[in-house]
Amino acid sequence: MAEKTARHAADAVAISAARASESSAQKRIMRQRDAISTSAARAVEGPTERLERLKTVNQLRHAQRGLCNSPKQFWFKLAFKYEPVLRLSGRKDLQIGYTSVVCGHCNAKKCTGESADLCCSDGKVQLPPFQELPAPLKALLEGSSPDSKHFLAKIRQYNCFFQMTSFGGNAFREVGWNPTFKVQGQVYHRIGSLLPKTATDSAFLEIYFIADYSQRENARIGIIPENDTGQDNHPRRDIIMSPQQMLHETNSYVRGFKYALENNTSSDFIIVSDDDKRPQ
Repeated sequence: MAEKTARHAADAVAISAARASESSAQKRIMRQRDAISTSAARAVEGPTERLERLKTVNQLRHAQRGLCNSPKQFWFKLAFKYEPVLRLSGRKDLQIGYTSVVCGHCNAKKCTGESADLCCSDGKVQLPPFQELPAPLKALLEGSSPDSKHFLAKIRQYNCFFQMTSFGGNAFREVGWNPTFKVQGQVYHRIGSLLPKTATDSAFLEIYFIADYSQRENARIGIIPENDTGQDNHPRRDIIMSPQQMLHETNSYVRGFKYALENNTSSDFIIVSDDDKRPQ
């Protein structure tokens, strides 16, 4: 199956490249061949097949013109076979309006027909304001300095450097090409051990407990090798240092794990962060 999928992908790339390099005469010949092939298929078409084909064609044309007389079966699961030429603005039953209404209590943007209590229950629910970001992180997220612009451009890579857990779950993949995957059952955040066997084996939360700052920095920068991004596009070591120090000073999980590690006399112990989900 994997070889078949790879072969189809290679064929699609080759066909796309060939179409892009075709001349006007070649395109005209290709259209003529398609017309002959379509005409031959129509000649052997039965009454039932022809009726279904014309029904689908008419519904598609009406949708392209913005008409609203197509039956509900035509629109069922239409998002899974998206057609960019369809004009859905004429479908009154598909419109939810514009977010032109602003709540006077919480400033939430809502559609015209939404009730007043949908966001904050008309001012009855009041949430505390967001806490101020720590200075190093706030400066990197503002986008006003060269360092900040570099950080925002590579923010997903920097996020990988500081992730504490790995993804756990029973991934279910369907047959064929799928850009996403499904998970059966519960999703887990796997912490693993706090101390690796060696500094070179450190990953995820283990990196936070490497005593030497230089080794800790090398462990983070080694998550994404430079040959995958190029030296000019690779995250910078000097920018890694400030979020690293900030997390050790302000993050409650890092501080809690460090306290447990430093104040436990046994070399073999288990940390339980949620007593409803005890380790097996």
